[in-house]
Amino acid sequence: MKVLGSGTFPHNSVPVRKHHGFTLIELLVVIAIIAILIALLLPAVQQAREAARRMWCRNNLKQLSLAVHNYHDAFGVVVPQKIQSQHSWMALLLPHLDQSTVYNTYDFNIPWDHVDNQSATSAILSVLHCPSSPSDAAFRYDLGSNKFASTTDYGPTSGIAPNPWYQRQGFDRTGAISRRTRHLMTITDGTSNTLLLVEDVGRPQHWTAGHRGPDLAINGCPNFNVTTGLVMGAAWASPRNALPLHGFTKDGLNCPGPCAINCTNNNEAYSFHEGGMLATFADGHVQFLSESIAYSVYAELITARGGEVVSGY
Repeated sequence: MKVLGSGTFPHNSVPVRKHHGFTLIELLVVIAIIAILIALLLPAVQQAREAARRMWCRNNLKQLSLAVHNYHDAFGVVVPQKIQSQHSWMALLLPHLDQSTVYNTYDFNIPWDHVDNQSATSAILSVLHCPSSPSDAAFRYDLGSNKFASTTDYGPTSGIAPNPWYQRQGFDRTGAISRRTRHLMTITDGTSNTLLLVEDVGRPQHWTAGHRGPDLAINGCPNFNVTTGLVMGAAWASPRNALPLHGFTKDGLNCPGPCAINCTNNNEAYSFHEGGMLATFADGHVQFLSESIAYSVYAELITARGGEVVSGY
């Protein structure tokens, strides 16, 4: 009989190979590594998306400021906040934003919310919507009686209201865009130090301090009250969409107060950009303003002829 040598097998024998799979511990380690990578990557993705949204919002404000300047070149004055309390600044800017079709269907001889102005006022204008808004950009404000109006996330800083946190007296409290018509040359505080338009995002939904505000909010000051969970002045065609500074408490429920930015979107400066908001100035430049800006400094940036020397904002 032939003896098989070491390491040899009969011709009809098949060597057995052992197949190793993942153990439970190895699988858990792989899952943990993947989870860590996702946790590290997700904030970076979110930051990149927000950076893109902020750039888009900045571009919107730049286009609006250019439209204001084009209007000024055409008529010799800064666009007024409203006309006869029936039409807004935005309606006048339509031809300067490549919206001649909407402008031509808008009738200035009847109120902005008249049923015959529906085809114009319900038009969605993308330049008026910040992509960081949690509200649907196509959201239309229900005016009742089967009438709707498209909203805006931007408005003019038309002036400042009396406030215990800013007790200066005897000066012009109006902004660059106000009920008064003014030439850019009459902005004596300097166009680079005078606000033109700022964010008020999320309207008509009521937002306070980063979350949905209550359905009922009786402010205690000349600002509009909230009675149905919706703020007034949300429509781009509404003459009430301006943003005069009243100042609110930090929770965004009462005024007057020391908070100027990001406490309530009830016709006050409000943004969903972390840490502040974007604003465009009368010279056309767009700048990010911190939500921690001093109330007095923000007030002084609003006035066009207040006689202040503003720095450090």
